Amino acid sequence: MRMNLLESFLDLKGTASVPEFNPGEVTIIDLSDPFLTPSTACILFKLGLERFLQSSAPGKMVVLDEAHKYMFNTSGSKILTDYLTRVIRLQRHQGARVVISTQEPTIATDLISLCSITVMHRFTSPTWYAALRKHINAVEDDRDIMQQIEALDTGEALLEKSYQ
Repeated sequence: MRMNLLESFLDLKGTASVPEFNPGEVTIIDLSDPFLTPSTACILFKLGLERFLQSSAPGKMVVLDEAHKYMFNTSGSKILTDYLTRVIRLQRHQGARVVISTQEPTIATDLISLCSITVMHRFTSPTWYAALRKHINAVEDDRDIMQQIEALDTGEALLEKSYQ
């Protein structure tokens, strides 16, 4: 079964076309397969991302949704995190922007520290706030910010701009 899965990613007959990434198009890499480990999914995503960033299409946007489901302490996650760190640092040169969505701000802290904008929806976890506080412009009265976050309604968010 694993061999069939592996072969499904390979072009054994040499007939696959090279993907084209055209302006205005959306390309989705859905790696939510029960036979893929989170580590394997991270490595496959990195390979697809490399191909995407090599394209000459302007205004590229990379979105990682539900990152907490696959970006945790695995070798593949480390590889993807290191690559994304380079992409974010060079985003102007590559014409790309990166958006990371997670419900667990304590993962991938290297990536969170590079974020220029943090969008925070309502949460009540002091641990989460402690993790985010390192990366947002927290003021002296942390209780006020935490109370603002806890009071947010559905659909509301607190935005923080970092001054790196």
